[in-house]
Amino acid sequence: MKKILLGIIILTVIITCKSEDEEPVMNNDFFEAYYSDNILPSIKNLRIALEIQQTNITNFQESKSDEDYEKILSQWLASAKAYSKYEIYNLGLIKENFYNINIYNYPINNISIEKNITDKNIYNESYFSTQSTKVKGLATLEYLLFNNQNSTEAKTILLNDPYRIAYLSGVNQELIRLANAIIDTWENGYKNTFIAANGSICTNNAKCLSINQIINVLDVAKVTKIGKPSGFEKSNNIAPTNLQAYRSKNSLLLIQAMLEEVKDVYFNRNTNYATMVNAINTSKEISNEIALKLMHIEQDITTLNNNLFEAISTNPESVRSVYNNLRDLSILFSVDITSALSVTVLPTDNDGD
Repeated sequence: MKKILLGIIILTVIITCKSEDEEPVMNNDFFEAYYSDNILPSIKNLRIALEIQQTNITNFQESKSDEDYEKILSQWLASAKAYSKYEIYNLGLIKENFYNINIYNYPINNISIEKNITDKNIYNESYFSTQSTKVKGLATLEYLLFNNQNSTEAKTILLNDPYRIAYLSGVNQELIRLANAIIDTWENGYKNTFIAANGSICTNNAKCLSINQIINVLDVAKVTKIGKPSGFEKSNNIAPTNLQAYRSKNSLLLIQAMLEEVKDVYFNRNTNYATMVNAINTSKEISNEIALKLMHIEQDITTLNNNLFEAISTNPESVRSVYNNLRDLSILFSVDITSALSVTVLPTDNDGD
């Protein structure tokens, strides 16, 4: 009998130790995998999208065909979506180097863009290094390709001015250079700094930086990308032309792309946050609420038929639901997730770029 009891005790100890050993931990190994599974692929996807666009622009310069122009328009959306997904990883040294503003700053200064084209320069890295973020980047590409919600007119204007096409090509080449610069910054040292960052100050803590960046993009989406244009933030005045991508009418699709990345990095990737949160919140109440809010926002987007510009212009209250659900999702991350993972919440930069 004593031998049986002893065996049970030993087995219990072994099982307990094994369970403790297998409990997920947000340590250096986690963030090394977080980088390789999430951060690096996102940046590479952005670079690939821009490289495809460069080929499309070259093909259009030669063919001047409607078919090749449509490829440019479609690839602009693919590139902007890739950037929206990447924004979740715009943290630490990467954010400090202002790559994000150089890649996508809006609203653009169309008067200055037109002057740059009229000046007939060589639009290369040296040229754009002295230019404002309001005359380059994805928002400038959108202006050149869609004009004021009229891609046919934009195409005609492009075909009538070789320097305009050269400017389009130069802006996209500069975007490729920036994507490569981000990858180089990570690979040439910051990756190791980030992985090992476990200090008490948030700026020196990988967990704090990564969670706060998710909170930041959610808050920017709520306040800047929906709330202010809809008249829900401080002012009742609607301003649909202040939307991130109003010229192409793709504003809501870019928000959707960002939310897809939030969902993937929280639930679906090999290295995800749900595993960590559920180990603490064993009822999975927090994760279930996040899944529910993401589902509700997806339903809202479907209801709006992916057209935020028209919805705000005709009936601002029709976007109230997506605004409220984004608010609730942001609260889940900034209150429940940070509490579960013991993360300090930083102020968000919801004035946008």
